[in-house]
Amino acid sequence: MPQKALLLAITLACAGTSVFADVLDTHTVVLDGTDQLLSWITPQDHAYAEAARMSAEFIIDAMNGPIDGSNGLPMIHTHSEYHVDTFAGSDWANNPAGKNAMLADGLISYYAFSGDDAAIDAVRELLDHQLAHGTTPSSYTWGDVPWSAAAEGSVDYGDDDIEGVGNLEPDKVGELGYHGYLRFYQFTGETVYLDAAIDCADALAANIRTGDATHSPWAFRVDAATGQTAHPADEYCDHVIATIRLFDELVRLGLGDVSAYQSARANAWSWLLTYPVQNETWAEYFEDIDQDVGMENQNQYNPGQTARYLLEHPEIDPNWLAHSTQMIDFIETEFGGTDQGESGLQYGARVIAEQDHYNYKMASHTSRFGAINALLFAATGDEVAREKAFRSLNWCTYMARDNGAVIEGPAEHAHNEYCWYSDGHGDYIRHFLLAMGAVPEWAPADEDHLLHTTSVVTSVAYSPFEIRYSTFDDSSREMLRVTAEPVSVTADGSVLPLRTNLDAEGWTWDAASGVVRIRHDSAQDIVLSFEQPPPGIFGDSGEGSFTTPLWSGDAWIHASRFLAHEDIRVWTILAKVTAISGSYKCAIYSDAEGFPLTPRRSTSEVTAPEFDGWQVFPLSSSLGLEAGNYYWLAIWTDDEDGRIYADGGGLLRMGQYDYGNWPSPITTSEQDTESYSIYATDQQPADVGTQAPMTPDSPLSLTCEPNPFTFDAVLRFQLPAAESVVAVIVDPSGRRVRSLLHGSLSAGNHSVSWDGRMDDGRRAPTGTYLVRLRAGTREESRRISLVR
Repeated sequence: MPQKALLLAITLACAGTSVFADVLDTHTVVLDGTDQLLSWITPQDHAYAEAARMSAEFIIDAMNGPIDGSNGLPMIHTHSEYHVDTFAGSDWANNPAGKNAMLADGLISYYAFSGDDAAIDAVRELLDHQLAHGTTPSSYTWGDVPWSAAAEGSVDYGDDDIEGVGNLEPDKVGELGYHGYLRFYQFTGETVYLDAAIDCADALAANIRTGDATHSPWAFRVDAATGQTAHPADEYCDHVIATIRLFDELVRLGLGDVSAYQSARANAWSWLLTYPVQNETWAEYFEDIDQDVGMENQNQYNPGQTARYLLEHPEIDPNWLAHSTQMIDFIETEFGGTDQGESGLQYGARVIAEQDHYNYKMASHTSRFGAINALLFAATGDEVAREKAFRSLNWCTYMARDNGAVIEGPAEHAHNEYCWYSDGHGDYIRHFLLAMGAVPEWAPADEDHLLHTTSVVTSVAYSPFEIRYSTFDDSSREMLRVTAEPVSVTADGSVLPLRTNLDAEGWTWDAASGVVRIRHDSAQDIVLSFEQPPPGIFGDSGEGSFTTPLWSGDAWIHASRFLAHEDIRVWTILAKVTAISGSYKCAIYSDAEGFPLTPRRSTSEVTAPEFDGWQVFPLSSSLGLEAGNYYWLAIWTDDEDGRIYADGGGLLRMGQYDYGNWPSPITTSEQDTESYSIYATDQQPADVGTQAPMTPDSPLSLTCEPNPFTFDAVLRFQLPAAESVVAVIVDPSGRRVRSLLHGSLSAGNHSVSWDGRMDDGRRAPTGTYLVRLRAGTREESRRISLVR
């Protein structure tokens, strides 16, 4: 939805010359063995998840800036477009209602896919600003509904002179009412959003009219105060499907004026099937087209959104398949040819233009074409539709820049260097998510994701051995792609049976694709449990047959030499010790021709009076061990009664030192062939030592070590109870650099490392960063310096 200069053409290539050569936007073109387009993001099964993540995190970051200098608000509230490099807003009119509806649609789904709470925070901020600054007065004919447009930079909406000051678009009332307000009520349970959704539905039901071939049930633009059509050309708009969704859901839930919604819904549905479905006059959606255009301006948005509805709800229309395929064919025929010098088929990818009066090939509309073809494949098994979806979505990934900005398309970008928050993100994120929900093999095979649900997911937490989520509805179906078969699936604590189909409550497992499908009829809280794999270990975790003293006074360090059989990052040392009244500590040493040379990591002292058995020693920070190299595990005590379990076979060296700091190297006084019951593991300790009891008000005690650091820093914190935890690294401007942790953790001590890299894998530059940790309602931050 770029700036509209009607029929402005840009010649990008001479006749017979391809618009694109080896680079598509800023990315090198990747083709398969048949010269058909693959994504630039590798591996291919990460392409759509990564494109959605980049786009979503760009919007999440936009909640903090850049800031509109004229009002102090984030630019996303006051502008429709941002500059692809500087992110500054343009001077084009804002489109708040449609923009916020698209972003809410995408980000609520992205939360279920990723578990990123920040996506929900962004939705709340957008909707709250719309409610406070973008709602019409109650006294208007179209009262208490969202304004669809605003002048650029304006805090309060409804003052755009392209739309017409005081004008609004009824179809955007339905769009934000459903995709924004109603779905967010279902997510949060907060009635302020339900009330806003009902206000939208009430106004739509009260102002519906009898339509015909040139008059839709609601005009395209109306004067909000009087309800009169804003311009003679504004009598027609066939984007009614969002309003139908709004009526459908309120009727299903029994909320609001159900009888009025049922009547208005029947009127709009009958008109839709009688006119645009039959005569294919799909016209008017984009708010910044001049008012004298009218029905002549065909677009693909309206049939695309309608086809999506039919494919998601085939029970609504006995002719859903014929109608949806007709709409998809219309889009490909009318908007998939050569436009503005751009071929409609690029490297085997069908690329879709926006509308007749601005017919550039664009990522948002091409991704919708891909998503509805993926839904068609899921419903019918049509391989041709699957192939179209795959290539079109691959093309769309090329429009995502490395900085997270998403351009609409190369030709449109050459005309307009600004990007749209709505098209580049709201109407982009959701289509990759829809496609992965239709074809789960397009989601990452080595990650866990909830891909599809028939209800709003109100919470989700991904952890290595468990996935927990809750749904708004008791009765719902979900599909996930996971890395292993669940050991069990429960619904409100009751075990669901493993089945071969979902004709009844239960779950199914497809080992070939890693797909779990779940049906629950009377529960909201679902838990998938997975078998915990054996921990990666380094050393000897066997049970020693006898104990060897660790002398006090002139205390002795005992060090055993082990070979690292695989690359492993260790967090914790465990040793089996006898009763002591003093303290133990452990370390990992490097090896120099059979001698313990330099301490690489050490633990703090652990004191456990009368302790007998395995004891946990957390390292000061995690340490990477390389396969094929030898390292030493060392243990030391200041207690004359201290003992460690041992067995014959391993190389042991002992050095006599006053108990204190670790020597470098250990000058050994003796050696033996005993092997101690001591090992390091890649598992993080849940609870260590003899700490004071924690309460719900206890601080998180966040620490960052070492600080400054060059290669790895370890963040440590403690939880008084099991909580949802988020840890991120941000730069001085508040922009997210790295997401470190997001999920539920048990009570106790925890740690997570940062390797100095950003989310995209690149090394972060030298500088000072901020570690932000949120657990439940508590937050703590620490500064940390990275030195290259």
